[in-house]
Amino acid sequence: MTSEHRIGVIGTGAIAKIHVAGYQLAGAEVVALCDVDPRTLAGRQEDWRVANGCTDWQELINDPTVTAVSVCTPNATHHPITVAAAKAGKHVLCEKPVSLDLAQGEEMIAACDAAGVVFQIGHHMRSWDAAVEAKALIDAGRIGE
Repeated sequence: MTSEHRIGVIGTGAIAKIHVAGYQLAGAEVVALCDVDPRTLAGRQEDWRVANGCTDWQELINDPTVTAVSVCTPNATHHPITVAAAKAGKHVLCEKPVSLDLAQGEEMIAACDAAGVVFQIGHHMRSWDAAVEAKALIDAGRIGE
């Protein structure tokens, strides 16, 4: 299975390992990595066999070969990276929490909607039985909106 998406991962810490493994299992191609620490970046490029790397997330976002990004950076950077990625036409998978405040989160959603790109938060519990049941109850109007 192959994917039409070419992924750039911004931030190569512990959670990025999970993102990369997931992409590989899904048949998506991770084509670029970004990390502010050049030594960490070089090690991850070698470990994950990704030739393209940079230390400036704006460089990765402006790479025309990248169609989607994983934002695996500290929380305070989620907003500017996601908004810039959306404006560049990249789909975004952002780690949780979405942002530091509600206004930033709403701006991120609006930027992705305006750009017509998919915006998803890496919240692993959304498929747990309790979360699925709660969503069904909300959709049925039994416990609120």
